Amino acid sequence: MVPGTHEVISHSGQMIYNASMGVCSIPLKSQCDLILRLEDVRSMPKIDLHRHLTGSITPTIMKKVAAHFCDLHSFSSAEEEDRLFPKGNISSHQDYFISWPLLSQLFHSIEVSRFTIRLILQELADDNVVYTELRTSPKGLDNGEQYSFAEYLNLLLECSAWAEAELGIVVRWIIGIPRHEYSHLRDGEDIVAFFEDAISLATAFHPHCVVGWDLNGIEEVAGPRRFKGVFERIRAAGFDITVHAGETTPVEQVIEAVGLLGATRIGHGISALLEYKTISCNELRSVVYEVCPTSNQKLGVLRQLAELPLPQALRTGGPYLVIASDNPGRLGTSLSMELYNYARAHCLDITALRAMTTAALSYSFADPQTRSRIVERLYAEDLSSASLAPTFS
Repeated sequence: MVPGTHEVISHSGQMIYNASMGVCSIPLKSQCDLILRLEDVRSMPKIDLHRHLTGSITPTIMKKVAAHFCDLHSFSSAEEEDRLFPKGNISSHQDYFISWPLLSQLFHSIEVSRFTIRLILQELADDNVVYTELRTSPKGLDNGEQYSFAEYLNLLLECSAWAEAELGIVVRWIIGIPRHEYSHLRDGEDIVAFFEDAISLATAFHPHCVVGWDLNGIEEVAGPRRFKGVFERIRAAGFDITVHAGETTPVEQVIEAVGLLGATRIGHGISALLEYKTISCNELRSVVYEVCPTSNQKLGVLRQLAELPLPQALRTGGPYLVIASDNPGRLGTSLSMELYNYARAHCLDITALRAMTTAALSYSFADPQTRSRIVERLYAEDLSSASLAPTFS
């Protein structure tokens, strides 16, 4: 972990945080606009550690794919956009994922997948994201697509190389197991057997392409315990683990994810974060929380962003926490907007967000050499901060 910054200063020179002193001097809300502008966040190099591939499809991307492939022309209609991108709050995870089966058609062949993924990566670059860990289901594994999982892994490697060469963005991949899609498997042994070949295939792409595995999907369907065996196999293969837990389920699922599955990062973990001040469990204090504010608010599990604690990067004793975008296409947001809204809720300035970004890099699943390359991007526009840039070994 990279140590948290000791002091954060606003543009006006006012000290906002001093971690060593335990001081938090929050300006009045009316001063927040003077401290941070959205355009500053957009121009800042950023890191997105929790972003789903299918959830990154925007209405614009959908229409571009539909215009390019005649067999997907139905996706270009306004009616289809309204159906796949409903507005307003979301009542449950079931409603959240209602669009996924249809949007998955934009990955039905290698050619269509390549076109869709490149559009998604272009939007990441446009938002000045310099490093991302994109989550994808193991496409090709269920024979629902016109290709194999091995072919899909090769496509991911190709798209990562294209993104770095053409867009200057480093892309790594996390393979996600949607728990609700595999609930039909009878027990842990069946789950291990089903994913055995996929894990072996993905090992050949680690760490230069696939860096980790994730348990995601509808949390209420099955807790982490049921997937203990397959994640033991995944860890033995050398992959890092992140698990969706504690967004719509109690804190006990977060404890299971860390203790039984070996997760070092937790997707969301809102139930743990809202109780963080009173938590004594070491497992909950050593894990990194990937917070996606718009997603959490749309699901109704988070009322105000100010309820979230300040991260370890800004205050000693705070949680290891990153802000991420989750499903920006589905939710109509971006990483810049997520960071900006979180910063406004806590009256943070751009220096604080840079400190959080540097911390996010240290929490990534990237290898040390890749991290060192990303550091150069993070500090390239601020030579005065060069001495603050961390090194990784």
